[in-house]
Amino acid sequence: MEEIQFHFIDVGQADATLIETSEATKLIDVGHWQRNDVKDYLEGEGIEELDLVVGTHPHADHIGQMEQVIEDYQVEEAWMSGYEHDSQTYKNVMDAIDEHDVTYRTPRVNETYQPGLVEFEMLNPTDPIDGMDIHESCLAFRTNFGDFSAMFTGDVEEETEHEMIERGHDLEADVYQAGHHGSSTSSSAEFLDEMNPDVTVYSADPEVYGHPHDEVVDRMEESGIEQYGTYEHGTIQLTAWENGDYEISPEHGEIEDPEEYTLEVNIEGEGTTDPEPGEHTYEAGERVILETEPDEGWEFNSWSGYQESEDPVLEFDMPAENVTVTANFEEIEEEDNDEEDEDETDGLDEDLCSMNIFMVFIGITGIVVYKKSKN
Repeated sequence: MEEIQFHFIDVGQADATLIETSEATKLIDVGHWQRNDVKDYLEGEGIEELDLVVGTHPHADHIGQMEQVIEDYQVEEAWMSGYEHDSQTYKNVMDAIDEHDVTYRTPRVNETYQPGLVEFEMLNPTDPIDGMDIHESCLAFRTNFGDFSAMFTGDVEEETEHEMIERGHDLEADVYQAGHHGSSTSSSAEFLDEMNPDVTVYSADPEVYGHPHDEVVDRMEESGIEQYGTYEHGTIQLTAWENGDYEISPEHGEIEDPEEYTLEVNIEGEGTTDPEPGEHTYEAGERVILETEPDEGWEFNSWSGYQESEDPVLEFDMPAENVTVTANFEEIEEEDNDEEDEDETDGLDEDLCSMNIFMVFIGITGIVVYKKSKN
């Protein structure tokens, strides 16, 4: 079975991710301009050529060593956002692309590229990028490899995340490289909900800007997302297979087993649930599905507790806490037939009484008329 390897390289407060398959090698972002760690890592991995080098946007912590890589390696193609920066780093990169005859491309939203076994599904930017700032125009894409997918958004911020949702993109991904190094400007709650990743990776150095920010870390934890950081785990390697399975191998630091939490299921009234009432253990983020079955003479009314719903089937992702839900059943009320019969009899009596009065009236009138006719 074919496999793909992601190397989230430890490059400090910068980004650089090496992607390897059996037929191609790609590099997404190229580290900080004041360091040489990207080249050192490529040499250590025995890389001699790169089919694709992507600079998500022209900040010097994303394209910092791109010029050096283009000069020292055979690079077939380079992608940039098209945002023209006035920095010397950006100018040097563009000169290197031109000097070494590297194919240059500025991908746009809704475009799909498949250089080899990996599909790149473009999610940002729209065209044209005139008037956008450097983060709004950032390249964002989902890489697809069989049933496995990974999301890369560069330094895209919350407003652009919302626009990607509004455009109706399929954003689900198994792995998410945290936007903007885990800054609070990115990784909004609604974006995480749409993406629903199992794992996130921070490429950052907390001593520089404090990334990842506490609110982002808390948000990930509440969503049950496993978190890895280059500042803690070093370079993080992830191997995935076409069937969607994957494994993570950090350079250092142990992988902790996901924490488990208790779901207590109760019932009010007569009925049962599947799983049955009682305590059940789930990992944070694991999908919970509860079904109900009322006893004879009873009907389902509602769920209460951690989740409230009138749907007899309750679904939610287990939070990172112990919670309780209750299935409420109510007895079906039987109709009182005696009262109905009495009401019908009363109605019949009233009808008969009215008919008798009417007949008497007709009879009397008939007599009067008869007498008048005889005179």
